[in-house]
Amino acid sequence: NEDVNWDRIILLAILAAGLTGILDEWHQTKVPGRSGNDAADLTADLVGAACGAIALRYSRRWLS
Repeated sequence: NEDVNWDRIILLAILAAGLTGILDEWHQTKVPGRSGNDAADLTADLVGAACGAIALRYSRRWLS
């Protein structure tokens, strides 16, 4: 559907991954043997979400 606001979808994917990543890092601080607070891990979550949302956008265009 051409009415899809892809900028909003990409932003929401990044925000959702960011929130999930933050909660995961916080949770890891409570697990023995885990440190949490890993900025590189959180960055990887955000980059992965952005790449996935952008790939979905363009794959839908190519497949339709």
